Amino acid sequence: MTVFSFDGFRDLFEKSKYEMQMMETCRSHPDYDYLLFNVTVSVNHLFEWCIRDKNLDENIRLECVKRFNPYETPYDVPRDFHGLYKKIETFPVVNEEQLVIRQLCNKAKHFKKTNVETQSRKNISVCGVMRCGDRLCQFHYQYDVEISNSEKKLNVVLSEMLDKWGTFINEIV
Repeated sequence: MTVFSFDGFRDLFEKSKYEMQMMETCRSHPDYDYLLFNVTVSVNHLFEWCIRDKNLDENIRLECVKRFNPYETPYDVPRDFHGLYKKIETFPVVNEEQLVIRQLCNKAKHFKKTNVETQSRKNISVCGVMRCGDRLCQFHYQYDVEISNSEKKLNVVLSEMLDKWGTFINEIV
């Protein structure tokens, strides 16, 4: 599965890490939202790219399903994945973070009017050398999602998920 120079889910993971690093230092709107959107969509697709990769051993793809399953019930699983899911004795526990990321992507893809995230403004003070006309305060929006009945910052969820994907990749290499 080659798209541009991406030759699989590992390349998509590296792209996601790169954009996450850029996002962590981003101080302005809409740049922050652009990066946040890209990282969210990429982390969502890591799951699909991994379990669709026929070059990976089936045991690795099954382990991916067990760790990152974004589906709450067998009825939510797309037909393309039924064969792989049927090889698992009991339906895997949903990964709530991956589920929320999937819900955000589906909201964007299908223009659904569902409340997956909440938005607030995060002001950032600027210190250091400034020029005439520079803004003293910049901002970007901060987004929260609900996971296990508690609010979590979306950027933290994405960072934690990238850490989990990194661990998974390091274990299978």
